[in-house]
Order: sequence, then structure tokens, then C-alpha cells
Amino acid sequence: MIATWSDSDDSSSAEDENEEIANIAFMAMEDNNEVSCTSLGYNDLQNEHNELIDVLDDLNKEYQLLKKIANDRAKENMDLKNHVLNMKNDECLIEKISTLEKENSYLKIEVDALKKTFSTFSDSSC
Repeated sequence: MIATWSDSDDSSSAEDENEEIANIAFMAMEDNNEVSCTSLGYNDLQNEHNELIDVLDDLNKEYQLLKKIANDRAKENMDLKNHVLNMKNDECLIEKISTLEKENSYLKIEVDALKKTFSTFSDSSC
């Protein structure tokens, strides 16, 4: 013997009917919600539109302000990078100056020694 859906007991068909009624009820509720959403009047929609435009304007002003701040920070960053580069160059110059000062003092000592040698030489030649 083969069992089919039609052979099953009658309680399942009653459950199917209840589910169908429940689904229809949900569909009706969804339809009512759609009607209530679209039942907004022209003035209500115009007010919502104007409020959204105001929000957009506020956001645009904030965006422009943030954009200006970002540009200012980028310029400040570039200025600081240039300042650091100049400081590094100044440090190199300071090292070069220090080296030249040492060489200068060494050469002064050498010139003084040569003067003494030359004066001794010229005194002995006479």
C-alpha cells in the first residue's frame, strides 16, 4: 500500500487552512502599511524635502570647513618639512664652519712658526 498526502489525517488540512489565513492577514497588514506610507500629503513631502535640503546644506558647509582645515594642515606640513630641511642644512653648515675654524687656527699656528723660521733665517743672513 502506498501512502499519499491525501491519505494523511484531516488535521493537517486544517493547519494548512490556518496558515493560509495567517498569510492573507499578513498580506493585508503589509498593504495597509503601504497605503499609510504613501498617504503623506504633498505638503508633508515638501516639508521632508526642505528638511533634507537643510541637512544637505549643513553637511556641505561642514565639508567645506573640513576641506579648508585639511588644506591648511597640508600647507603647514610642507612648511615644517622645509624648516626641518633647512635645519639639517644649517647643521651641515655649522659642521663645515667648525672644521674651517679648526683649519684656520692650525694655519695661523703654522704661519707663526714660518714667520719665526723666516725671521731667524733673515737674521742669520745678514
